[in-house]
Amino acid sequence: MSLQTITSSTETVESPNKRMKFMPEVRDLTIQEQDSRIYEYTSAANPNMAPVPVLVHPASLHESGPTRIIPFDLSEHMNMSYPATSPNLMAYFLRICPNESLNTRASATSQAFYIIRGSGSTSSKEHGEIEWSEGDLFVLPKTDEEVVHKVYYYYNKII
Repeated sequence: MSLQTITSSTETVESPNKRMKFMPEVRDLTIQEQDSRIYEYTSAANPNMAPVPVLVHPASLHESGPTRIIPFDLSEHMNMSYPATSPNLMAYFLRICPNESLNTRASATSQAFYIIRGSGSTSSKEHGEIEWSEGDLFVLPKTDEEVVHKVYYYYNKII
């Protein structure tokens, strides 16, 4: 038995003299088409995920204290077995005190940073150095190396 496919839909075309109906072409499938799988796009693009709660992490969480990485972990609210801010993302606050630096290493396809306060730089051996200041947003492509973040100014004071 041969597998077949329809390669076009039925069309009605009007001409000045008459109305014609074109029927779809039916042909045998190639071996590649027989071996192929077709997936419905929205199931893959919009998988079922746990609802992400709307929670506030107050500024007091990150505006004082030592230099550190502060996880924005909501996994317990989403019944997840791994740290997560949403089912496919883990976000952190980076608190860097004046004249200090903080090294990070992500196991992700990229890292995005939004600067709440201060000025400084972020560098990696692979991607070089970028300078940033309050209100900046930047994204670093994946790197296997550590990324170093340094603060130069904080609350508009030279450090």
